[in-house]
Amino acid sequence: MDSLSKNNIERILYFGYFDIMKSNGPGVNEFEFTRVLAKHYGKELWCVLPKPSAEVPHLEGVNTLYFRRPHHLNPISIVLTSIYLAVRMAWIFRRNRINLVVARMWYMPIALLILTVVFRLPFALKTAGVPVSIRRRHILSRIYWGFDDILQGYLLGRAILVDAVSHAYGEMLLRFVQPEKIAVIQNAANTDFFQPMDNRETKAELGIPDKWPVLGYVGGSPSERGARQLLETAKRILPEFPDLHVLIVGWDQELKHEEAEAEKIGIASHVRFLGQQPYSNIPALMNTIDVGFSFGPAHQRVVFSAQKAIQFFACGIPVVSIRENHEFIAENDLGALAEAHDFNAIAEATRTWAHRLKANHREIQQHIRAYAVKHLSVDQALQTRLDFWARNLAGRIDPNA
Repeated sequence: MDSLSKNNIERILYFGYFDIMKSNGPGVNEFEFTRVLAKHYGKELWCVLPKPSAEVPHLEGVNTLYFRRPHHLNPISIVLTSIYLAVRMAWIFRRNRINLVVARMWYMPIALLILTVVFRLPFALKTAGVPVSIRRRHILSRIYWGFDDILQGYLLGRAILVDAVSHAYGEMLLRFVQPEKIAVIQNAANTDFFQPMDNRETKAELGIPDKWPVLGYVGGSPSERGARQLLETAKRILPEFPDLHVLIVGWDQELKHEEAEAEKIGIASHVRFLGQQPYSNIPALMNTIDVGFSFGPAHQRVVFSAQKAIQFFACGIPVVSIRENHEFIAENDLGALAEAHDFNAIAEATRTWAHRLKANHREIQQHIRAYAVKHLSVDQALQTRLDFWARNLAGRIDPNA
């Protein structure tokens, strides 16, 4: 989108707890969120972040405060760091007449507690999770993490708005948050970075210049999110598509079993495991794929919202994914849905999309890309958040008054 309506939220302080230069899910998510904030707010944005593992180009013109993130099992360090950060953020907030603190909450959010209880600053929570007590044997550990659950639940209730990536997450948040303070805002993609591009050079570098169709997954935890479905699909449709190839980008310890499985079922020559890749390479690699796969981990499928699927859409690529929380894919003809272990249905859906792409690739690519730009861009997601934040800030006493 070319312009943004700030709705009188002219200055924002963003408080995060992830290394935004790490190419994992939270790191990429917050990298793109800070990038779009910097794009629209510039000098009117203050970012308080853990010291990143590499320089962040888009924050060069932004006010930044980096801190050393304390270990989650060091309560003394957590408390001292939290007090320091809360005092600094409150000073920054009032000195610069900031309108809102936006935070991505993580473990032991004591700094946020101090900001709201002591300094009474308004804050919104981005991409919120739900506090879940973990069964632990040691009594001190149960007390420690139990306190963390209570603290997070309290802060969820105090936020002016809490956004969640899926309706299932939104329903779970009702334990802590009033319905009018919950907004479902699914993951989004940087549609300037992820876009259709010529793939001939990248395919040549990978040694697959003439392979078609190319099926693939790109992202973290591939053994849980699509690798097995890709192998099972390839095994079933290879007789019909002898030049088929599978690309799996990303790595986890369990992926070695999928490599062994590819050998076992006789399709290893049609499969490439590319391992972890720099974030800067991901759009080019995605554009070598004709049909993307995205299946969530078994323990997260009810609340899963696939950021990688949305990045595929930004590149104009259809995706085969799980049904939970992804009805919009089928409703808008962006791909197909199937149960994660229904390999026959996944293979049939892939076969159908391969034939459709062969007959009508350009029109399909344009349709999917246009939908992503209109509905799934990080700019549009920020506008949606701003609209909700402004509505929920209305009528509150200005803490800078």
